[in-house]
Amino acid sequence: MFKIKDIILSFILIWCHIKTSLAFSECSGSNVANPNISGVNDCPSWLAYLQSTGTNIENWCTTTGSTKCCLTCKNILESCVDRAYTPDCQQKLQQGLCQNQLADQNTVQVYCRKTCGFCSLSAALSCGFLTQTCGQGACLPVTYFSTNTIRCSCPSNFAGAYCQRSNPCLSFPCSNGGTCSASNDADVPYTCACSLGYSGANCQNFQALGCNSSPCLNQGLCNALANGGYQCICLREQKSLKILFRNKE
Repeated sequence: MFKIKDIILSFILIWCHIKTSLAFSECSGSNVANPNISGVNDCPSWLAYLQSTGTNIENWCTTTGSTKCCLTCKNILESCVDRAYTPDCQQKLQQGLCQNQLADQNTVQVYCRKTCGFCSLSAALSCGFLTQTCGQGACLPVTYFSTNTIRCSCPSNFAGAYCQRSNPCLSFPCSNGGTCSASNDADVPYTCACSLGYSGANCQNFQALGCNSSPCLNQGLCNALANGGYQCICLREQKSLKILFRNKE
């Protein structure tokens, strides 16, 4: 039987794993990003949240985003440029023609995105304007915090925010029955959900959770079981004493 202390410890370990699995970062060599916000588990959802709070996305991407969400911010910054000659765009803006349709069926603001103020996250992060494509995957429109953005859907053998690397789980790195989940973090490409009684990055460490609380009395020896439980091994004198009392009864 597990004691209350063991149950609490198990919940703590599970919660720590959940918090760790939310960590992400698209940029190699950067610190893992974890804003600890409900519904935010990658850079597109983080940027959507920031926009919902009124944050200037372009400014954020040139500072914090450049080391945390470099791929997503690359799409935004490179999409938020005037594709036409900027003075022409400024003239069109002054004339109020940003919404006017051109001969190629596009509006002026398609070519004058920055000048015409068409650099919202919804516009920049749309499948049609991706500069960092989804590689072997497919671009799917999604909505976070009422903001339209995108997510790359990767085939099973690719992973990463833009399906830019091989799926690390194909090598089965999680031992002892652990479950591997690929992440968007370049520094921590996968996380392992370990079976009860195991811990470590690859579930390589056995934890005798049941024996941590020293449950065996009278100098009995605690034997950790594979499922994280325990079994008490009593000394010879204790067994004899139990038999003696049982015979007396």
